[in-house]
Amino acid sequence: MKNLCYCLIISLMVISACGSGSGSANGSTVNFDSLPKTTILFPLTEHDFGKIKEGEKVSYSYEYENTGTVDLIIREVKTSCGCTVPTYDKKPLKPGKKSSIKVVFNTEGRPGVQAKTIAIIANTEPQTQILSFTCDVEPKNH
Repeated sequence: MKNLCYCLIISLMVISACGSGSGSANGSTVNFDSLPKTTILFPLTEHDFGKIKEGEKVSYSYEYENTGTVDLIIREVKTSCGCTVPTYDKKPLKPGKKSSIKVVFNTEGRPGVQAKTIAIIANTEPQTQILSFTCDVEPKNH
């Protein structure tokens, strides 16, 4: 229960830190607020890994589509914990095209119920989309 409370607090901190402003997109400085807005669709925003053993690294890919009329630019992907590493294509995504954000969760030193979030900051309205996953990590001594 403590882990879940900590994750919720951290998630709120990540969301509040996801303000607007300038960012780097494709190697150049861009005023993110001035970009045309598009829409993004994640068919699934939550994933449950179920029971896994401590020490395992598990991964999941969140599929998404640019459902708007202008290029989708992901400025940043923030995770609620350093144990979760995201990988995504940093190139603009054309309207109607699909891609994915892969996250790898390292369970080492994280026994018990885990709830993690991933904040996607993009030229969308709203600017931040939240993905999440849960799992129950069985300690090594079991």
